[in-house]
Amino acid sequence: MLVPEQGRIAPTALTGVAPPVWSVSSFPWLPSPAPLSRIASRLNAALPLVQPQTLVARGDSSRTAKDVKWFTVQFRELSPKSVCYNQGRKGPDALGALKGVVMEPIDLSAVLSAIRAAPSFERLSAALREGRLTLGVGDAAKPVTLAAIAGEWTGTVLIITPRMDRAEALAEEVSAWLGDPDRVLVYPERDALPYERLAPAPDTVRDRLRTAGGLGAGERRVIIASGLAVAQRTLAADEAQDAVRRLSAGEPLEIDGFLRELGRLGYSIEPLVTEAGQAGRRGGIIDVFPPAAELPVRIELLGREIESLRTFDPATQRSVSVVDAAKIGPAREIVSPELSRLRSLDFSRCGTAVRERFEEEMSQLAEGLGFPERDFYVPLLARSTLLDHAP
Repeated sequence: MLVPEQGRIAPTALTGVAPPVWSVSSFPWLPSPAPLSRIASRLNAALPLVQPQTLVARGDSSRTAKDVKWFTVQFRELSPKSVCYNQGRKGPDALGALKGVVMEPIDLSAVLSAIRAAPSFERLSAALREGRLTLGVGDAAKPVTLAAIAGEWTGTVLIITPRMDRAEALAEEVSAWLGDPDRVLVYPERDALPYERLAPAPDTVRDRLRTAGGLGAGERRVIIASGLAVAQRTLAADEAQDAVRRLSAGEPLEIDGFLRELGRLGYSIEPLVTEAGQAGRRGGIIDVFPPAAELPVRIELLGREIESLRTFDPATQRSVSVVDAAKIGPAREIVSPELSRLRSLDFSRCGTAVRERFEEEMSQLAEGLGFPERDFYVPLLARSTLLDHAP
């Protein structure tokens, strides 16, 4: 538990997971009410495990213009550590004290060498090299068996589970056995049901595009997905490759045309870029967060020429490092879809408003324009599944 007392917060035990919304009243040593900047400063001093630039606090100013009663805190750059929170009600009132933990990941990879030395595993490896194999093991033994196989495999390992919750749990277990969390990727399901006009969460689209790209590149990864996630259609490998825009310092760039291209690739234009799939412009500076990148890139222009490219922290908006080049890939699972199937549909029996809506959206798709419900058409217009990205 992170204990809020005596002006310090010390990690002691795991208590669970919940939204990172905390009450100022839970911290007697915090000034209340107070400007949010002062609260953030005090929290930075109380968290020796977090660098000051990695902490962002946002508060509720609905009661007064300058003071806050509750706030959220976001941690950055804690990898390989992670932060968890207690289960609590979200809102400005009746919030429990901050609870959480900073954990070092468990590394069980040293145990795998003994497993691989067993005669039964040697027979298993020989059978896998010869071709197809059906293997039956108990549920408890599946994570370590898969990790032992993946650890020896030179290419990508794809694991398909019946449900998404099982895929997520298996990813945590395999990561512990491999001792390399970055090597394990989860390919998530889209949350929206058929005929629901709900945009998927940005991190869902990011993880789907990033994982499909890793599979197509033949990276030494372990990809875990549910059957439904694999069945859901996504951007084809050739479309993804053709849509990549490569930028380097010193080359010319026309701002308005580039922003239109970003819209066609599915980026939403925002005042502040904080999530994958967003882009923004401030004068001669363009910020873009490609889904395949770990950090967004800031494009600084001098006239119509790229003066510099920098990665930056989306939480603090501060530059991290200068880069020579950047790849800007698609931010949605459809880019330039073939619309013949959509145009063949008969809308004559639909109401006027519904028919006009479909016609307007078809026109926007044809022109490559972004609109809020573009992802509604992914199941119909996307041509590939995750398996089509396999080399």
